[in-house]
Amino acid sequence: MGDCTTGESGDSTDLEHIRRQSAPFLADSPLRIQRPLDLERTLTNATAIAPFLEQNMRVYRALDTAERSVVVEFTEQFCANTEFFIAPSLSYGFQIAWCVGANAALVGAAQQTNYFESVEWVYLCDEEDLDVAGDALGYSTVRLDAHACLDESRHLIPGQNLIVHEFAHILDHLLTIVGNHDELSLSFERALDRLEDGVEDPLLTGWYEDLRTTTEANELEFFAYTSEAFFTAPNALRQLYPELTDLYIGIYGLDMPTRLQKL
Repeated sequence: MGDCTTGESGDSTDLEHIRRQSAPFLADSPLRIQRPLDLERTLTNATAIAPFLEQNMRVYRALDTAERSVVVEFTEQFCANTEFFIAPSLSYGFQIAWCVGANAALVGAAQQTNYFESVEWVYLCDEEDLDVAGDALGYSTVRLDAHACLDESRHLIPGQNLIVHEFAHILDHLLTIVGNHDELSLSFERALDRLEDGVEDPLLTGWYEDLRTTTEANELEFFAYTSEAFFTAPNALRQLYPELTDLYIGIYGLDMPTRLQKL
């Protein structure tokens, strides 16, 4: 579903280096013809964010009042600090930025991300624009299939949330999660063992597709795909990887197995 392109180092001291590298990357991209998305109304109409999410973000409706407030604030701040570009072929308005910001909030609100301030540019693409549904360049740039963003936000599709996937990569860049938690590493090894035994978990279809097209198994992608599962089918994930689910409750600050029981 997604791809993560790293900079020369995962250390947060390299943040400015990653930002500088983003400029030539985007200049060489055919997406440079995208038009800026007008976000002026996102600040003047901040009170409209909550009703929009109520209608267009299935997970939002499962959160309690305090959690919803955090998501709305995160969304407003993220949109204020990020430059959005959208493919000329798309007619979406500024609200799609709210969709990105709110799903990014699920990933980053519980950690010291400062509203993912490292993310300077978000490119909202038509489905033909990218070879993959989305990708992240270091800490600073995210490209997303706009159609998938809205569809996966409006509908709870087990194992599928592109925005969560790419922002999980960014969170890992910032906090170095992969390689520092036994629960994640052991679950990754268990998933490989199950695959070797011919068992494929339905929640990880995208990860298996990645394995078939790459030369080695990637724990970074396993983290991103299981994060998607945590926010879309957490109780199914808990049945497969209970320790990993508990780890994600701590990392993301949301008890999604409990929250999604009422949906």
